[in-house]
Amino acid sequence: MTIILDDVACLLHLPVRGQFYTPVSVSHEQAAELAAELLGEKYDFALRETVLQRGGYFSQQWLYESYMRNVNFYRKHDCAARAWMLMLVGCTILADKSYTRVDAKWLLLFSDLSAVHTFLWASIALCWIHECFPTLGRRAASGLNCDDLGFPRAMRWMYKQGKTKLSEYRPILDALTPDDIIWRPFETHRGNIPFDLITLYSGHLRGSTVVSYLPERCIRQFGFVQYIPPPPPLAPAYSDIDSD
Repeated sequence: MTIILDDVACLLHLPVRGQFYTPVSVSHEQAAELAAELLGEKYDFALRETVLQRGGYFSQQWLYESYMRNVNFYRKHDCAARAWMLMLVGCTILADKSYTRVDAKWLLLFSDLSAVHTFLWASIALCWIHECFPTLGRRAASGLNCDDLGFPRAMRWMYKQGKTKLSEYRPILDALTPDDIIWRPFETHRGNIPFDLITLYSGHLRGSTVVSYLPERCIRQFGFVQYIPPPPPLAPAYSDIDSD
């Protein structure tokens, strides 16, 4: 099993079709320039923040304060929208291990606010889930019926931070049988997100990195009988990945 584009579509309601965006890391000077251009902040003020973060990053708190300044004082609503959306994705689908910083390289995604919806967000957000493994993880029901109301399926759950370490999970995963797994957990969610055949695409995807996307290795998740898959292909050039 693996995370597939259909899981991301149902859990987060992110599009599985759209433009590719592969970010290029920025220095703290370049991040300050982006903040001046797209967030309406003064360059020197933004530079102090990126120097404090030791690279091309903003803290989530700084982005929130930028949003508040733009809404309440500068009345720059386009800048406020960019700050808010960058903070939102920076603490959810694009979160890093710091849990407090947001990489400035993602700010360019919001330079044209009218085009934000055109990007292939699902390929950036290939994240793991608990839906297929009902006996794993710490969660509680939120009380929202997301299959009827149109909410992303992930809003069904209220997640709690667990104390189980990876080494403890490995024997639990090894002991799972096919009957312990929900192979197709989103069939009741099809009224909100119909199944899209593009999720059966086989090849490589580019987001924050290049990942192999090989549904033939987990075909049971699509309701088919698993066969012995061919060896995974070598990653082609970036231009070939986008063209594919």
